[in-house]
Amino acid sequence: MPTPPAMCITPQEGKALCDQWNSTRAQYIETAEGFKDTCEFNMSIADLQAYIDYVKAESTTQGIENPGIRVYFAAYSQGPQAKATVMMSPTVNGSSGAANNYSIQPGNRQQGRIPPTAYNPSN
Repeated sequence: MPTPPAMCITPQEGKALCDQWNSTRAQYIETAEGFKDTCEFNMSIADLQAYIDYVKAESTTQGIENPGIRVYFAAYSQGPQAKATVMMSPTVNGSSGAANNYSIQPGNRQQGRIPPTAYNPSN
């Protein structure tokens, strides 16, 4: 069995993080927007890998050896209920203070579920 990368957390830690977001933010978003918005997004491994490969290849042509990807919360403006989304932005390295690399296209086309389903590893 492969060893998980250092960034991995336990399912219980993941649940605690999601529970914290729901108890401290979701209610305010629902009140402000007038509807329950999504808090989860799904993309295929193939799509995610293709985006990572694109960022790595474009970064290499720019002489960037260790690019990163920053994830932004975002929202669509179309329709009567503009739903939440996330956007991935390439960065010039993997550190938290890295500058965004605006010469590489951001990624967005994932799926959000309405209504969202809670992250619950005990199910």
